[in-house]
Amino acid sequence: MSKTFKIAALLAVFAMMACVEDVDPGKLGLNEKLIVVNSLISPQSDVLEVEVSWSRSVFGLQPDYGSNEDIITSAKVVISNGNNSVTLPYVQEEYLYKLQASQFPILTGQTYGLEVTVGNETVTASTTVPQPVSASGFSITSGSNNAQRATVSWEDLPGQENFYRINTFLLNASGEEQASIFFDTDEYHSDANRDGATITARGETYFFGNVPNFVEAKALLISCDENYYLYHKDYNVFQNDDPFSEAVQSRSNIEGGVGIFAAYQLTETIVNTGG
Repeated sequence: MSKTFKIAALLAVFAMMACVEDVDPGKLGLNEKLIVVNSLISPQSDVLEVEVSWSRSVFGLQPDYGSNEDIITSAKVVISNGNNSVTLPYVQEEYLYKLQASQFPILTGQTYGLEVTVGNETVTASTTVPQPVSASGFSITSGSNNAQRATVSWEDLPGQENFYRINTFLLNASGEEQASIFFDTDEYHSDANRDGATITARGETYFFGNVPNFVEAKALLISCDENYYLYHKDYNVFQNDDPFSEAVQSRSNIEGGVGIFAAYQLTETIVNTGG
């Protein structure tokens, strides 16, 4: 490399350094504290639960892992259905706002609103409870290398936009879960371009050693709203172990804050596997 080239390269570096300007993170909005709300409601759930906390700044010292200092304990949390509303009390032992669902039942097809007020700040969200869907077909087969494979199918509800999530478990004679069968990219489904059609999901798991003693298998089919579907799909990408994967912006439907307020229906199908 010639001396002239080295000098030119150094001058270019100094020129770049001269163009660098320190920016106050506050001007980027990265230090702004937002109200974070997380709540999933379902007719099958015995309780209504809402988590409320402050968002964490990108910069500065972060709380210790497992710290509860971001939890907001003084919020007013209200869930309504258009005609009636209920205020959820804060439960100190569980760090969330909680109420028995029997005091405010969640009904299919009903739209619910959530309002969370902290001081002079209020954030809101709404969700509509979808129709339940049951599996129309469910089978477990064995493969090589101690593989166990699950195939689950169901009929999409026609004439509307639908979203689904599927999980299966192997059960022993006492009904205890012995293992999960993983669906990976087949765990979440929408009915885009297949309205009213049969949807099929396939998953598998491998055992390095003896296969657990199971006699039944259970399929959990979740019919959910779009907020639930998109939030959990994004969360799964965020949990990717690939160090080169790009950061994912978490889905949020909380107006004025961040987080999720979504609804789902859960149906359970159990088959005898003859194990």
